Amino acid sequence: MDNTYMGNEEMKEVMAGETTEETTEETTEEKVTYKDAFKQKEYMKLLIANSISRFGDSIDAIAFTWITYAITGSAMWSALIYAMNTLPSVLLQPFSGALVEGLNKKKVMVVTDFIRGIVVLSLALLYMADFLNPLVLVVFTLIISSVETLCMPAATAIIPNLIDMKCYSRCSSLSSVASTIMQLVGTAAAGVIIGTLGVGVAIALDALTFFLSGLILCFLKSKEDLQKLQEQMLKGYVTTLKEGFTYLADKPIIRNFIILTIIVNGILVPINALQAPLVSEVWKQGPEMLSVWSAAMVLSMGAASVVFPLLMDRMKVRTILVMSGMMLGVGVLSFALAGLVSSCTWAVYTIAIGGAVLASLGVVTASSVLSVQFMKLVNQEYLARAASIMGAGAMASTPVISLLVSGLTAVISTQMLVLLSGVLCVIIFILVEILKVRVE
Repeated sequence: MDNTYMGNEEMKEVMAGETTEETTEETTEEKVTYKDAFKQKEYMKLLIANSISRFGDSIDAIAFTWITYAITGSAMWSALIYAMNTLPSVLLQPFSGALVEGLNKKKVMVVTDFIRGIVVLSLALLYMADFLNPLVLVVFTLIISSVETLCMPAATAIIPNLIDMKCYSRCSSLSSVASTIMQLVGTAAAGVIIGTLGVGVAIALDALTFFLSGLILCFLKSKEDLQKLQEQMLKGYVTTLKEGFTYLADKPIIRNFIILTIIVNGILVPINALQAPLVSEVWKQGPEMLSVWSAAMVLSMGAASVVFPLLMDRMKVRTILVMSGMMLGVGVLSFALAGLVSSCTWAVYTIAIGGAVLASLGVVTASSVLSVQFMKLVNQEYLARAASIMGAGAMASTPVISLLVSGLTAVISTQMLVLLSGVLCVIIFILVEILKVRVE
């Protein structure tokens, strides 16, 4: 993180996005329903492909977490490998969007799915052959994450070519619900698959879902303008990249989005990086607790996805963001407090699940609001570049904080790290309201 001090007045100016530009008049949007979203046939293909991939990821998430902790037996290694997972997003993603902008987005998505499938399958085979160690985990994590830096901007930029954008919030909600259902099914199935077939088979199943996703995307009909793609390629990579940064530099609200997303991601780092230590060391529970905890989060995410469009119709964007940020903070605090009653299993489950519900509702609502506002404000021509730069900026804090958490685990307990994260989250979103952060 940048150590440069920013004074109170400077912070207010950046967060409020004060400029001399004239205020854009708000337009009245045509009301749409979920029925309209289901009519977006090409988007439905994308939704199915993403849902299949999400099913595999939900199984792999539990399997990979326990493989890492089982092989290393260290909270430090868990945090370090999590940091390596996000590092490519920060270093490569700002530049991948400019590259993807001039390519066929559908082909990029198909190719990256197949590459990830091959890499994950190789990881499963190495585990089965007993050749897996912490260094190998780091290398494979970096490869997979690097490939994903191309997939993300392509998946964002292709959306306007698949749907009527007035249906975006409903389509986004459907996508979140479908993802939630597949995560729930995958999480529930993870324990059975790992227990009966082994962790290696679970990871191999994740590889299969990438192949299936790529196959479905082959049949996607995208309305990409080939002439524009050719013109973009002729501009040259450097020119395209420079235009993307210049475009975002003139958008103070999008800079606010990046700041807020960095905050949310940063608060989640100790939870994501230290799941296994939190469950085993703080709560004194086994892997079954991780499955139950994850299931509670997934269900809450689904509920938030359904409610989110209704909130957007009735509340101001900043109000929704502050409310969701406070819920996230209180939820994270609950995870730390659950450790105080670790001797009572039912109390741990109650507090941890209650915290999972609050944190999940907060995260999904905040991220959904920022996503919809982003799609509304960014010109389609710059979408891939803007998405990649914003994604990299949003993820910038993750590897830094992960490495910090990895070091802090030597002097501060997992419980205290989680507690501090929750307190910091609550304070920050109180400031967001006080400073009247501009997000619409």
